[in-house]
Amino acid sequence: ALTAVAEQHAPVLGLQPQALVAATQGAVVRLQQTAQALGLSLTTGSPATRLLESAAHTAPTVIDPDKWGLTAPMTLSEPAQSVLATALASARDALAKRSMGVSELLHLVLDSLHQALNLRNVVLCLREPGSGRMVGRVGLGPGGAELSSAFRYTPDATARDDLFAALTARGADLLVSDAGAVATRLPAWYRRRVDAPTFLLLPLMVKGAPIGLIYADKARVGSLVLGAQELGLVRSLRDQVTLAFGRSA
Repeated sequence: ALTAVAEQHAPVLGLQPQALVAATQGAVVRLQQTAQALGLSLTTGSPATRLLESAAHTAPTVIDPDKWGLTAPMTLSEPAQSVLATALASARDALAKRSMGVSELLHLVLDSLHQALNLRNVVLCLREPGSGRMVGRVGLGPGGAELSSAFRYTPDATARDDLFAALTARGADLLVSDAGAVATRLPAWYRRRVDAPTFLLLPLMVKGAPIGLIYADKARVGSLVLGAQELGLVRSLRDQVTLAFGRSA
């Protein structure tokens, strides 16, 4: 049925039917990941439930962008990938040789993310001893120091109206392409002082407990896009930070 609809409408969009099918299946996968990350409970028999259940039994279509004459918006430029890969190699080497302190490693990772992804802001939050709150400690970008001071929240896996608290507690990564889609889950402090149209959350976990969060954003809806390879590099960089903190602890 999906193929039939794609064959009817793809020409209007200037696409091949297979490309439209693949894009649709990819969107369903992202919906599954987002629903899981947000801890959403769907009503039995609802359209969304049926969609996700049917998708679970469907193998995603893989297409070659070159074959269909398409661009690949999910891929960063080679220089950007190179920056991430070089930073990852440097971080791993530094950890292996113990040649870099935690602070130096942090700045290497944050600076590399900021440069490679052409981000507007990057904020590192760390758990505050005693209170357990996450507090912004480092900020890169316009007014970075002031922006980082806005980040003060307590991780809570049961939070229904605080995406930051819930995902940090669960250790779930999330890239929000359009913040308007999750507006009801954004805390008041974020909407008042940051309010980015697209952002990425990368919790730092040690032995199953949250010790921090890397936050990144851009100024235009849908402009923060990562393919599988780039996301893997970004997550690996985050993991080096986590290892550094775990070792120092």
